[in-house]
Amino acid sequence: MDKIQYKNFKAENLITYRSEMTPIELQLRLSMIYKYIYENDAKKINSLITITNSIDKKTKASDTEILLPINKEIPSSMGYLFVETFYFNNAIMIRHKGNPANILNTYLTLMQEAIIAGHKLIPPLCQVYIFEPENEEDLDDFEIEIYAKIK
Repeated sequence: MDKIQYKNFKAENLITYRSEMTPIELQLRLSMIYKYIYENDAKKINSLITITNSIDKKTKASDTEILLPINKEIPSSMGYLFVETFYFNNAIMIRHKGNPANILNTYLTLMQEAIIAGHKLIPPLCQVYIFEPENEEDLDDFEIEIYAKIK
């Protein structure tokens, strides 16, 4: 886990989808988005981005927006929207590298460091997946940047 940094985030040429989803539904939707991108002769060109707006504690469903940078503009349909530019400004960022099972500690550090620095965190949180392991042997290589807007 790295130290907190003051950092803005910008991404371009994104296909997006927002809905309330459980973790399993999120994985299914990601598969569907990848298929939609492929069917439109486009390619993912950068890291997966998710925006977590809220989480329902009872159902474990989260109001999440999925953003995938792609190589060209494709039609907006079936709930998917093409966005030219996405900005996440006035933010602090912390990087988590290692097993995702330990990511809660990184979120807690982000919150504690923000409070110590005299900031108030403003939802939503932005997660940029730098490296997503495809098998269990690579879990320790998992890497994500977590951004939070501050006031």
